[in-house]
Order: sequence, then structure tokens, then C-alpha cells
Amino acid sequence: VWNIFGIGPDTVEARDHAWVLDGLPAPSLAIVGGAPLNPPRPFPGMPSLISDATLARLGAHPLVTVETIAEAGHNVARDANGPLHRLVGGWWNAAFPEAAIVL
Repeated sequence: VWNIFGIGPDTVEARDHAWVLDGLPAPSLAIVGGAPLNPPRPFPGMPSLISDATLARLGAHPLVTVETIAEAGHNVARDANGPLHRLVGGWWNAAFPEAAIVL
């Protein structure tokens, strides 16, 4: 938790992982949940943990395509398994038509 998120027993230290985007070598798909992190409010489930600033940075990157699954929070695979598989399957089929999967 400390190395990735900067959360320790006595302190919280901001982590910046922007360097990953700076060195991105290939087109990438970022899938996020549609339940936004902000503004602070009660949630029936966990919201997406991506900030507006990070989402904007992803969206501005020339090699990143951002897809939002509206009914999901942070755990997209748990919250929206079917839509996630259809989305990823559609991208797979477009990239590899000779190995297309049935959706």
C-alpha cells in the first residue's frame, strides 16, 4: 500500500504515476466506472476512484482511449461484468478479426 498509494500507518504521501503515461509505447484502453469520485457524498457502493484531473489526462493522451461503463464503480469487473466483457470483446474483435470471439 505504501509503495503504490503512499498510505502508511502514520502518514499519507501523494504518489504521481504520470510517468507511466509519458512512456506509453502502444495504444491502450482505459476502462473506468461511471460513478464519479467527486463531489463527496454518501455512496451505495464504491465509486470510481479516478479523479477528474486523471481522467482528463488519460483522455488527452494520444495513445489512450477512455471508455466509461456507466453502471460501474471502481470494481468494474464486479459491478458490470457483462458490459465489460462486451466492451473488451468488441475491441479484441476489431484488433484481431481473424481471431474474433462471439459476444
